[in-house]
Amino acid sequence: MVTVAIAGGTTGIGSNVLREIIATGKHQVLVLSRSERPELEQQGISVRVVDYSSHHQLVEALKGIHTVISCIWSFGRDFFTSQLALLEAAKDANVKRFVPSDWAT
Repeated sequence: MVTVAIAGGTTGIGSNVLREIIATGKHQVLVLSRSERPELEQQGISVRVVDYSSHHQLVEALKGIHTVISCIWSFGRDFFTSQLALLEAAKDANVKRFVPSDWAT
């Protein structure tokens, strides 16, 4: 069993990925979110609030994570900036696998 972090796991495709990983019962899963998500925490899902502009905070949030699945999306430059920040932090936190967000393109 590995720990999987889903960035953007609260809406859209991210919530579907979250639901399906939980349904397998094969992995520990947590959500990276830009805001508190008490409704997920009440269901026993770990949530780590992150600021994609803080490299240090992202690295700390990703420590101990095996796989990051990025389901973040936004329009324009914000998308690329957030995705690159997440990738760089994953590398520095020694994450083994990174799935980029290509869901909306």
